[in-house]
Amino acid sequence: MIIKMNSLRIMQVYALLFTGIILIWCCESDNGTEGVIDIDLDSSGIIAFTSGRDGNNEIYVMKSDGSEQTRITYHPANDMSPDWSPDGHKLAFISDRNGSMDIFIMNADGSNPVCITPGSEGFDGYPCWSPDGTRILFTSDRTGDWEVFIMDVDGSNVQQITFNQATSEAGSFSPDGNRIVINVGSGFNDQEIYIMDIDGSNVIQLTFNNLPDILPKWSPDGQHIVFSSSDSHDTEGIFIINTDGSGRQAIVERLTNDFDPCWSPDGNYVAFQTAYDNNNDEVAIVHITSGTITRLTNSLEWDSTPAWK
Repeated sequence: MIIKMNSLRIMQVYALLFTGIILIWCCESDNGTEGVIDIDLDSSGIIAFTSGRDGNNEIYVMKSDGSEQTRITYHPANDMSPDWSPDGHKLAFISDRNGSMDIFIMNADGSNPVCITPGSEGFDGYPCWSPDGTRILFTSDRTGDWEVFIMDVDGSNVQQITFNQATSEAGSFSPDGNRIVINVGSGFNDQEIYIMDIDGSNVIQLTFNNLPDILPKWSPDGQHIVFSSSDSHDTEGIFIINTDGSGRQAIVERLTNDFDPCWSPDGNYVAFQTAYDNNNDEVAIVHITSGTITRLTNSLEWDSTPAWK
């Protein structure tokens, strides 16, 4: 079964899925039968992403030009939403291999996956590493509401950051690691972007438009936030805003569903998930200045949730 993720709408799907149908997977010590990894995972310019091309959701890696697309997880469960550690040696990701959505950490080649949220019921997802590599920002419904949490990379010292009794979704850390950017709202269509200190204090709202402004990511230079929004259309596009809330502009607005953006390490490009032929989602990149879009994947199934190192 392939589960397609589309931010907060999929959170609701997962909540229904795990309430009505209990999927029981044994927690594995490895990823199953592994393939040959030819891509140089120690180099920069590598994009990790989720794909359903082999029958269920797995984690893949590729070069930033779309070449050498390589599968690195092999498990009958759904493995999704990768995020690189700052040193590029590990990936955090989410998987339902233990019965509910949990956060795992594995080596860059897919080996040695370790669940860091064992025993947590419900959905733990959207992991994001802190710049110093010691903490993970994530979203969870473990309290009954979708809230944002921070924990150490071994899963200890879990701290709840938001107490909104609404839908709060983790975005990313600022480059200095002192602040986070998230989206908060009472439903999908009224999500707004906020920044705050990592303890949840000094909250600043950046968007005020009653639109689904979601999946924010802080730029490498600390000056901008990239995020998804439907803006004036019924489809989602990719937008950038300054960290003081000014200068909102669309960088991808194609009347298709374009979402789940992430920055290139140099801040000159944004990778994102976009709908192409037959509404199949693929991974593409856009140059921030020129607006030139380059398609990277072209599979018959869903490719999504890019993370760039």
